[in-house]
Amino acid sequence: MVACTWSYIRKYYQTLNYSLVQLSSSSNPSITAIWVNLTLHEFHLIPLLCAPLPNGPELTFHHATGLSATLFRWLGGEPCKIPEFATHQVGVAGVVISNDFTHVLMVREKRGSAFGGWKFPTGLSHLGEDLSDVVVREVREETGVSAQFAGILAIRQQHDHPGAFGRSDLLAICRLQLANQSTNLPPIEMCHKELSDCAWIPLTKLLSACVHSVITGLDAPFLSNPEQLHITTLTHEIVRMITASSPVELRPYRLESIKRGYWYDLYLPRPWFRKSN
Repeated sequence: MVACTWSYIRKYYQTLNYSLVQLSSSSNPSITAIWVNLTLHEFHLIPLLCAPLPNGPELTFHHATGLSATLFRWLGGEPCKIPEFATHQVGVAGVVISNDFTHVLMVREKRGSAFGGWKFPTGLSHLGEDLSDVVVREVREETGVSAQFAGILAIRQQHDHPGAFGRSDLLAICRLQLANQSTNLPPIEMCHKELSDCAWIPLTKLLSACVHSVITGLDAPFLSNPEQLHITTLTHEIVRMITASSPVELRPYRLESIKRGYWYDLYLPRPWFRKSN
């Protein structure tokens, strides 16, 4: 594997194209791939680097960020063994249950979302952010409610997820505990930029809510009718799960990696016990 830095490109600018073409045609088994990393100010080289053989090295994009791009060409024969970059985006949903186990914190997003009914607070993770931190942050930002991460109740995987830029989507549905032990429902400070409504909804009402698997032809007045709650199949299944007699969740255990200096979280199933009403 050969990595070409910008200092290499600058030093051998006149022979860059020739050198990369030669590498691309190499039969040396020790050279399996060519990698070129470019910064924002070097993007003018992309047409040269992506030009097809024999006029160019025929590199392709592997990934790009706001300030850099990485191109490559696989030389090790078919099939290409270089993994795709960022196959999934990762999101969270926060299931915040009152201490007396009678209410769940629910939100309704503003118009323009795919579903105008009631749902759990959700959001996407930042790079390097733990799931436990993501869900606590999202719940606080959207509702103003302070809660603590307890565990993961379920994981949803969806391919071709709308708005995921062609990536698949993983959603971790997490249970959160209120920061205080009071049986009083904490006050809500709704984020008006993202939400049209936010409320503590009784579990009994969620269990009898109208469930939708496909969202088509549902207008806002219909979904906002206070006489009938509208939820998705995901919300319905989670509500059924948390009201079961012996619910289970995944809890993190921090362990040291075999790679020196690194740690990871291993999520293992554990039962959780509700307080009696």
